[in-house]
Amino acid sequence: MVSFFGGRIKFDRNELAGAFGDIGTDLPLIIGMIIASGLNVTNVLVTYGSMQLLTAFIYGIPMPVQPLKAVAMIVISQKVSPEIIYGGGLAIGLFVLVLSLSGIMDLLAKIIPKVVVRGIQMGLGINLALTAMKDYIPAESINGYFLAFIAFSLVLLFLGNRKYPPAIFIIVLGIMYAVVFNISDWEFRLNGHFSGCHVDKSQ
Repeated sequence: MVSFFGGRIKFDRNELAGAFGDIGTDLPLIIGMIIASGLNVTNVLVTYGSMQLLTAFIYGIPMPVQPLKAVAMIVISQKVSPEIIYGGGLAIGLFVLVLSLSGIMDLLAKIIPKVVVRGIQMGLGINLALTAMKDYIPAESINGYFLAFIAFSLVLLFLGNRKYPPAIFIIVLGIMYAVVFNISDWEFRLNGHFSGCHVDKSQ
């Protein structure tokens, strides 16, 4: 076991295993945002990883606030431009910072019923599912419907299972499918976004 900052932050095999706890949700959403909006892969992954490390060292937990899922669902379903994503990320960060420093966050947590939060999450989930059924599943013809059926079955089979999260199996299934059927298409779609860190100086 390795300790940092006087033992406040510890890293052992349990922490190593926990480091992959969000891969089932984060990785598909990040890849989906990259493909849907044409984001630069290097910029996204380096920035995201750096912020994860920073929040871990400051707060002692992987991520204190996670607006990624809600934002990612909107980005993928609406295919917004990178400029809007950058501006939205900055605005959300500043807004959450103000709420936290002012104490309003705690007040909102007490006032807003959980059913409202769950309703928003459900609405975003339905929007993302409808986008998949409309644009992505039919594009793969019978293979797409078969893949969606297996993925949905895995979700139902392992729903609520903390030891074996269904997202892990779905990721493996998706990678296997891409390797067998779609590897050339993925190379074409992602290759244009793999490059060094890029700063737009056109303006």
